[in-house]
Amino acid sequence: MPTTCALVLCTPKEGSKFKYDTEIQEQNLAALKEGEVLVKMGAVAFNHRELWIRKGMYPRIAKGSTIGADGAGSFVDIQELATDAFTGKVVASFDQSDSLLGKRVFLTPMRGWESHPHVPEKPFGILGGAEYPRLGTFSEYVVVDRNEVILTPDHLSDREMAAWPLAGLTAWRSISLANVPTNGSVLITGIGGGVALLALQLCVAMGFNVYVTSGSQSKIDKAIASGAMGGVKYSDKTWPKQLAALLKSHGLRYVDSVIDSGGSEIMQQVGPVLAFGGKVVCYGMTAGPTISLSMREVMRNQQLIEGRRSSDEIVNPGHHVWAEITNDHGPGTIPTRAETLSIDVYAERTALSFSRTPALLVLAMEIQSSTSGSKIPRTTRALMMRAPTVAQQSLYNDALLEQVALPTLKPGQVLVKITAAAYNHRDLWLRKGLYPKWKVGRVLGSDGAGVVIAAGDAEDPLLNKRVFLTPMRGWESHPHVPEETFGVLGGTAYPDVGTFQEHIVLDRKEVIPTPSHLTDEEIAAWPLAGLTAWRSISLAEIPPNGTVFITGIGGGVALTALQLCVGMGLKVYVSSGGQGKIDKAIAMGAKGGVRYSDENWPQTLAALLKSHKTELDAVIDSGGDEILAKTAKSLKFGGKVVCYGMTAGPKITMSMPQVMRNQQLIGTLLGSRKDLISATEFVEKHKIVPIVGKVLTGLESAEEGFEIMEKGTQFGKIVIKVGWPEGAKATL
Repeated sequence: MPTTCALVLCTPKEGSKFKYDTEIQEQNLAALKEGEVLVKMGAVAFNHRELWIRKGMYPRIAKGSTIGADGAGSFVDIQELATDAFTGKVVASFDQSDSLLGKRVFLTPMRGWESHPHVPEKPFGILGGAEYPRLGTFSEYVVVDRNEVILTPDHLSDREMAAWPLAGLTAWRSISLANVPTNGSVLITGIGGGVALLALQLCVAMGFNVYVTSGSQSKIDKAIASGAMGGVKYSDKTWPKQLAALLKSHGLRYVDSVIDSGGSEIMQQVGPVLAFGGKVVCYGMTAGPTISLSMREVMRNQQLIEGRRSSDEIVNPGHHVWAEITNDHGPGTIPTRAETLSIDVYAERTALSFSRTPALLVLAMEIQSSTSGSKIPRTTRALMMRAPTVAQQSLYNDALLEQVALPTLKPGQVLVKITAAAYNHRDLWLRKGLYPKWKVGRVLGSDGAGVVIAAGDAEDPLLNKRVFLTPMRGWESHPHVPEETFGVLGGTAYPDVGTFQEHIVLDRKEVIPTPSHLTDEEIAAWPLAGLTAWRSISLAEIPPNGTVFITGIGGGVALTALQLCVGMGLKVYVSSGGQGKIDKAIAMGAKGGVRYSDENWPQTLAALLKSHKTELDAVIDSGGDEILAKTAKSLKFGGKVVCYGMTAGPKITMSMPQVMRNQQLIGTLLGSRKDLISATEFVEKHKIVPIVGKVLTGLESAEEGFEIMEKGTQFGKIVIKVGWPEGAKATL
């Protein structure tokens, strides 16, 4: 057996601020016994417990013992010293045929409690620095019983797995004891610590409404970015009243439970906003050494759960949970959602640990990686259209970020993790109540792209493939009309799905593989605008080397139509309200353009075309109003005006002179799935890249996109990153 370097407690050096110092010692490893394994450590996570031990504030401290138990915080790699202690690899076993040999594992942080629902079966202890067990994790090698290691999910590194055990157990068990009802509300205090962060993420994943407290507004803001509904600063003495006001603004009077790390007066502070029968689960007392339960709370059947052996039942939810565990990059920090890692976990053994120190009053359930194969969230964050919350002169529906349930995957369906979604003016019109059959309570968004992360069929070839969503329903392949009830995604009665959400379940035929040359942001800008542009060009029936006039350049459809027409070898002219957009269009291949803000633009266009010795075969228009009358003299006999929008006026008129010239006015809305597939194949063949004018980060930034659209200053599509931070192929 090899020796190992370990970090052990020792007598404090002169001038030390701690009751115990630490030093690196080389130690002999015990010979392996039957049922034991040797683990080479890979990473360790620090806990405040280690700090309390060094300060002498933890019971039954044993000088000379190796420290380390687990937690979320700063990490040290095994380099000169092999630093970690919760994860590593089994490099030897008493049984040479042991199935754990060579496997990556993490260590259970406690001893003595296997499966009893209420109390440990044997003497109980937590690893690191204590009389029992005389084992810590800050060591290069650790000899343990094989039943004290759990396989590390293969998608997690040792560092990432080390972030989970002790903090994860505490958070999980706290939530279980809180017994929060479906769609219930939870207050989590002291956000920023490892347990609080994990509790936040678990609660959000379970579909709860989460509110937080912190001494720092920035931590509250980061918690909101991670799914919290809001928060208050506990450094303000009036925070309980502020919390009550916040809940009231969200249509709530109470929270169902409180998960607390502070202790002290928490019961009295939250009592007025805690539901009848609500529970306060306290896993720490950083604010004070005691918690009191007064007659007022008793009269409201409110409960304080401390984690004594004689109190409270263990609540085992008994279901799979989609949990996102965060690799905390330092004490009190919250990484962005883009830095979180997903792990499908479930309760394997109950492990309520008991400690007389105020640090760990309630520990959560131990977790293992699920063997079910798929990682399927039960809920997702989504941008919902809601009725206005403030009186306005004209209707403008709210867009609120909410946690919503996901349907169960069925055969023939896929689960897509949305990584990017794009705006359309349609979304703005929906919020203004100007779109037919709009409906509050629907997820917004028609365009989206992402990755298939689960499927109803285990061998589905779409698994792990980058895809984009078809933006419509009911139109498969007919050249003229939908075969079934037609609808566009987002904000309407039918269909009842939208793309401004983090995950979505849909039929597998409703996704199309993303061309390899495009990023997720770029392909998200494609579907609705691309299909509209493709069908507009198809209906225009422009001859080879023909000439087309595209109005309103700068918008998504107009820009896409420009790119497609240039790719087809057509001569393109454009209009815009600004010369800058015209110049950009010319740089993309347009032959010239006119400013529609100039009243004489029809004459200017005619002169421009005459100078180029050409006439228009077609007009692709988004404005409506008098477009046919204004372009008729430049439009060839039999020429077509294809209109896909009416931003300039609610109608288009056709007079006898246009009829006499056999000119046609054609309206169009999207197209079929067959059209979209054909258009995408053209884009892939010609390596066309949709124009993205602005990229926003996170659904929390959604309102900014609507403001940009309202101003009309964008050139290209507005896209919002929903999932991973990198675009393109890098999303996998």
